Amino acid sequence: MNNIRRKGIESRYCDFLIRPLVKKLEEWPMGLTMDTTNRCNAKCKWCPHPQMKHDFKEMDWDLFKTIIDDYASVGGTIRLGNFGEPLMDKLFVQRVKYVREKKTIQYIDMNTNLFFLDLSKARELVDLQMNFHVSLDEVDEKLYEEIKGIEFKRVIENLFMLAKVNSESRNPVRISVKFKTIQSLDELKSNPIFKKMMILCDEGKLFMDILPISKSDCINNMGGNFNSSGFLTKYFNNGKVNRTYKDYNLTNPAPCSAFWRNLVIMPDGQVVQCCVDVRKKIIVGDLNKQTVKDIWLGESFKELRKRAVNRERSRMELCAECDLHQGWQYLGKYFSLKGEFYKEPHKA
Repeated sequence: MNNIRRKGIESRYCDFLIRPLVKKLEEWPMGLTMDTTNRCNAKCKWCPHPQMKHDFKEMDWDLFKTIIDDYASVGGTIRLGNFGEPLMDKLFVQRVKYVREKKTIQYIDMNTNLFFLDLSKARELVDLQMNFHVSLDEVDEKLYEEIKGIEFKRVIENLFMLAKVNSESRNPVRISVKFKTIQSLDELKSNPIFKKMMILCDEGKLFMDILPISKSDCINNMGGNFNSSGFLTKYFNNGKVNRTYKDYNLTNPAPCSAFWRNLVIMPDGQVVQCCVDVRKKIIVGDLNKQTVKDIWLGESFKELRKRAVNRERSRMELCAECDLHQGWQYLGKYFSLKGEFYKEPHKA
């Protein structure tokens, strides 16, 4: 039923509903996603990072300051961590402090597996109003370490420590924990650690995004950069996973929300098409040489948006194979009609 709804709302006949917001978002990127490091300690079985060859690096401090100063001239929201683990960046807390000096930055959050968090960093980041998206995924210790490749106990201890620090803060932040889990919901509910987390949820101290893979098929192919079918074959024998949503994503001709949602920046300052372009196949700009506005309003992005609006995704590199594709009507889930960012996703 959801796919039938999407097919209707994302048809050409409904484009007029989203065009006012699209026009507003084309003026300036209200979301900025930045990797200040491309290192990651996890070896997630559903991620291309462990199989890729990397020129590991951290973003130069002067380049970082230049980007933040430029972006803060108008402002918006910032997410730190797309493909790398932010806490592996030795300058991470210092960078967050610098961002927090900019009054035009409305909201800041990070993607992390929490392995490198400690009490001191937790207190500093909560005080700096850093919001957390925690990639936990599994609560069974053996399964977690098989899938993620890092120590389970340390991560869990850090999660509960962070929750405690946050609950004691005068201005608590949002801690959202994502489960892309092989287990069923019933198996999760029977786990004692999950039960403790549910208590924190009931108290409003934690938020959880639960995505059992067999029901939601939340493993994506990163625009063809990852063999998600191989993962599903290994762990589900391909017969136990509901592929309805992802199959629709592969064929949905509507413009993808990624072209209007955020600017994605690599540690070297290069800007790529979107969050799945982890191999830098399509570089739309370079912040060593250009401004945020130059890139967002530049010919590369204009051409990508034009082709997307013309329903040419099947002939666009990355887009043609991408099963993470979200039609531009989803922009209403993240932004008001005035282009203001929702801190909590709304219904599209």
